Amino acid sequence: MGALRNVAEFINSVLETDLRKNEFRQVWYLVQQIDPNIVFTRSAYYFIGMYILGSIVRYDPEMLLDITDPYSEIAWILSRFIEMAERYFPQLILIEFNNNRPIYF
Repeated sequence: MGALRNVAEFINSVLETDLRKNEFRQVWYLVQQIDPNIVFTRSAYYFIGMYILGSIVRYDPEMLLDITDPYSEIAWILSRFIEMAERYFPQLILIEFNNNRPIYF
């Protein structure tokens, strides 16, 4: 069991972990890294997206008139982003506070 734990710790330190709890196995996946000098943490991307959306809502709300139709493409994309950001952003921050060890809730 010790070797399996060592492999899991290694993979967790190198690959991105899935943020959804899976009862059967731990899932990891690769993230393509094009330029290591401009890559942010996953939580930073969510924060940037929420900041931009918050600024639009506050200062240019008329820009959101196009998404009043729930079947529009932009409405689908924004609703998916908002759902994921609401769920995963706090979890990513907790993971960072916990020395990048996965936390599921």
